[in-house]
Amino acid sequence: MKDTLPPEIIKSNRSARSYGAVGKKAIIPKLVEQMFPKSFKILDYGSGPARIHQVSLELAGFDVDAFDFGKNWREGMQYEVFPLRYDLIYVSNVMNTWSAPYMFPTYIEQIKSGLKTDGVFLANYPKSPRYFEAMTDEKLSEFMVEVFSEVRILPKNVYYCRK
Repeated sequence: MKDTLPPEIIKSNRSARSYGAVGKKAIIPKLVEQMFPKSFKILDYGSGPARIHQVSLELAGFDVDAFDFGKNWREGMQYEVFPLRYDLIYVSNVMNTWSAPYMFPTYIEQIKSGLKTDGVFLANYPKSPRYFEAMTDEKLSEFMVEVFSEVRILPKNVYYCRK
């Protein structure tokens, strides 16, 4: 993947998070390429300021919008995403950074509202770091089952949820 990214994107992504969480080793973009058609309208929720996954998936032929908020928002990202509807919304190494209990239902409901009728939410929940440690794998699974009509947990703690 690194060879196909524009140099300004590669240069801008020098954080500790980028080595494994973003880039060649990131599981979510690999699954998007393997599991979903290029005709899907996709949102990278919590894309980060460099939009590494959005750019790499677009280079592979996918139609991907980027969204982030606060200090991570950049020109060219979606600003008001949720009047739009997506076939697939994914988060890659994002849910583990939510640091307060209110964030899970708020963000998950927001994500669900952005999905088309039969849309898919794909997210990983890495074991480390977890900024809100009280949200265990078991609690997150229970929560997802309450929100989505179908929930599957794939290898590497990846949630596949259908609206």
